[in-house]
Amino acid sequence: MNRRMHIKQLNKYYFINSLDTNNLKKQDKLTTIIYRNYTSSKIDINKLLKLKNFLRKKGNKFFIANNFKLALKYRLDGVYI
Repeated sequence: MNRRMHIKQLNKYYFINSLDTNNLKKQDKLTTIIYRNYTSSKIDINKLLKLKNFLRKKGNKFFIANNFKLALKYRLDGVYI
């Protein structure tokens, strides 16, 4: 019997704690971006939406940590728990 092993493309995860796009421009499409900021409880919604649109155009998935309601409200790709 001849068996072949198939390797699926692996996803990478990149954790960010600020909503700027400087380092995100270097990431490829297989990288999932996860926003988690434990130092500040206030999230700037305008920056969050700009980042979401930037990542959608680039082809990346965008998750937010521990905030299910915010992910649903602004239609993010998922939640990191």
